[in-house]
Amino acid sequence: MNLYNRVIDIRLNQLNKMYNEATKEKPEIIRINVETSSNSEFSPLTQYFLFPFINSSADGVLHIPIFDDLTEKQVLDEVASHFQKCKVVKYKEKLQYMLSEVNISSKNQMLELISKGTFNPIAYELHQRIYMICGIFFNVHT
Repeated sequence: MNLYNRVIDIRLNQLNKMYNEATKEKPEIIRINVETSSNSEFSPLTQYFLFPFINSSADGVLHIPIFDDLTEKQVLDEVASHFQKCKVVKYKEKLQYMLSEVNISSKNQMLELISKGTFNPIAYELHQRIYMICGIFFNVHT
C-alpha cells in the first residue's frame, strides 16, 4: 500500500469516528399544546414574529432559540400562543421552539393593526428593511 492510500485510509477512519460520535445523540422533538391567546393586545415581540406570516402561506416555520426560563415563558405567552403547531426541539443543552400555522384570528388581528396604523413602527421598519435588503417585494394585502 502506498503512502497516499494509507493517508486516505487514516483520514477516512478519523472522519467516520467523528461522524459516529456526532450522531450518537439525536435531537428530541416534542409536540406541545399551547393555549390559544385570548389577549387582544399584541406586544411588539408578537408583532415582530408574526409579521412574516401575513403574506405567506401556512408552510412557513418559525424557529426561536431559547436561552433561559424567562425567554421561554415570554415566547410561550407572546408568540407560541398564536400558532396552531408548536414543537420543542431539545439537543444536548440547547432548546428551540418550532412554530407553524398561524391562527387565522391572529393573522386577521395583525392585518387590522396595520390597516389602523397601530402596528409597532419598529417591528414594521425592521421587516421592511429586511425585505428590501433581500430583494423581496414588500406588499401587505389588506
